[in-house]
Amino acid sequence: KIMVYCSRSTEEILGLFISIALIVDSVKYIVGEFNLYYCIPSVDDVVSESVKACYPTKPILALLLVLITVFVGVQIFNFKYSPYLTAVKRVIVADYALAVAVAVGTFLGAYVFMDIDL
Repeated sequence: KIMVYCSRSTEEILGLFISIALIVDSVKYIVGEFNLYYCIPSVDDVVSESVKACYPTKPILALLLVLITVFVGVQIFNFKYSPYLTAVKRVIVADYALAVAVAVGTFLGAYVFMDIDL
């Protein structure tokens, strides 16, 4: 109810801040996954017996899922500029781009790559 009293520019600025916060949070997660699981063996590691366990599939898959989700979301959002369907239906499809992209990314992570523990 409080958004009724805000102007459109205030809504856009609030949406921008939320988007930036979510992007920063996801980049922190991906960088943390790479720091934790992706390691490149050096000469010192070959000599010593205590080599840290490396699981490069986890951070690479996490990055792949993030990029696939963004790609699907952008493609569905840009569907409103295509000549397919009527104008109202294109806008409706574009409005649900984020939800569909997250559902596709979740499905891929949960069922297609179920052998990899994320």
